[in-house]
Amino acid sequence: ICEPHYRTVRSVNGAAATLAAFVGALTECATLPGVQAVDAILNMHGSPDVLHFADGPVTSEAMRLTLQGANLAGRLRLLYNTSCFGDSHASGLQKGGFDAVIGSRQVNCNSVTEYVDHHRRARSEDHRREAAWFGQGAQFKQRAWDELVQLTA
Repeated sequence: ICEPHYRTVRSVNGAAATLAAFVGALTECATLPGVQAVDAILNMHGSPDVLHFADGPVTSEAMRLTLQGANLAGRLRLLYNTSCFGDSHASGLQKGGFDAVIGSRQVNCNSVTEYVDHHRRARSEDHRREAAWFGQGAQFKQRAWDELVQLTA
């Protein structure tokens, strides 16, 4: 979904979704020739002031220090944070170098998306992503949305 609009797309998933891997992917993209800005989507579990990477919880302050240490300020443009309490992480991420950070205020009620995008059985991560964006997973999410709209009408 991003590839038609971005020259380079990197994804860090599952057990590989560590803080070091996330910052490494940001660094890789930010240092590519011709890249003027990096946008990121962060999709993981969150709690107040803490992001839960595969290798353990990371506070907003630790995130700030790690990002500042990577010296990427001026190249990080936008971070969209889908984790719960995403707004509580915003300050650390912005102080770490992102120009803008968007995140949910409280609990992000996205259980259908969480299941389809990350836990539903698939032959590979690529197949899971393809199904989640365009195939059966996308249809499943649309049906859930349609049900929600009917319940709230």
